[in-house]
Amino acid sequence: MFAGVCSLLEHAGPMSALRGFRWVSFAEGISFLVLVGIAMPLKHAFDMPMAVRVVGAAHGALFLVFLVALFRASTEEEWGIARSAKNLMLSVVPFGFVWIERGVREDLARMEQLEPAQDQEPAP
Repeated sequence: MFAGVCSLLEHAGPMSALRGFRWVSFAEGISFLVLVGIAMPLKHAFDMPMAVRVVGAAHGALFLVFLVALFRASTEEEWGIARSAKNLMLSVVPFGFVWIERGVREDLARMEQLEPAQDQEPAP
């Protein structure tokens, strides 16, 4: 699964690093909330440790994919170490993916504003 997701992130279209990072960040954030908000209470309140095993494994896999997507986005978009570290720290905070999403959405909007100007050919 991990290799398949990584290959999808590598071979997507334009702006794929940011869009891939945005998608993976959202999925990883939701899995973290499910782990902390649903699976952990099921384990401790209702003695259902299987919930943590299943959700924890899925979250772990998504976190590894998140790290790959973060590395790819940070290298392709030339983010500094501060931005990359901030996104990494936000990934371990409940609802941190919301702040990551906002930053990436602003980057995508900025890039879309620049695209029409780059597509125009100079007049002869």
